[in-house]
Order: sequence, then C-alpha cells, then structure tokens
Amino acid sequence: MARNAAGRYADGEELKVAVDEAGGVVSVTMDDLRRAHGEYGKLGPHVRQEIRRWLAGHGLAVLPEMRNYGEDQVALYRVDSPLQALVDAISDPTTAPNLERLRNVAVPEGEHSAVEVLEKVRALVLD
Repeated sequence: MARNAAGRYADGEELKVAVDEAGGVVSVTMDDLRRAHGEYGKLGPHVRQEIRRWLAGHGLAVLPEMRNYGEDQVALYRVDSPLQALVDAISDPTTAPNLERLRNVAVPEGEHSAVEVLEKVRALVLD
C-alpha cells in the first residue's frame, strides 16, 4: 500500500497510487483523507466539500457520501474508471446508455446479458 512510514497517506498522489495498487478502489477512513489533504480539526460540511474538490483535482472520488467522523470508511476510486461509469448510471438511470449499463450489471452470474444474446442472434441471422 502507498502509505508512508507513519501509516498515513502523505498526499493526493499517494492516494492515487493506493487506488491503483488496490485494483481501482480502496477503503480509507475520513481521517486518512483529512490528513492527506491537510490537518483539519473537524470534518464539518465545509471541510468535506474542500476535500471533495481536492480529490477531484487528483482525479479521485468517494462513495458513499463523506461523513463527519474520522473513523468512518469510504471507498476511494478514480473518476476515469469503469466504477465511475456505474456510479453515473445509478445516479441517473433515465438515459438509454445508463439503463443499458445497469441492465448489463444486473444479469445473474452465468447468464448472458440481453445485449450479448441480441448480438449472437444478429450474427446468426446475418451470416
């Protein structure tokens, strides 16, 4: 993991490395984010907003919404990742691409998505 000797992330770049090393998403505490950004006393609304902007500047985002307590865990991920596309689809399921993305994720394991079945049918009919 990309933590320093004290077991903390020194900055946004170390957080990005940690996300990459963890396969695209890593669990961190709100204290981890607060310390990496700069020492703040409390995680009030303005501090959380500033941390969110700071993370976005490093190409990172968190789920769920940031909380007030330092020991609370959040998932940290890159905004240019497939996870962000899924978050966008969940946040706005009204567009056709987002609905399709959700349908593909919702397919039970071992079954084919409707798109895959349609592609196979098209291939059979057109060949």
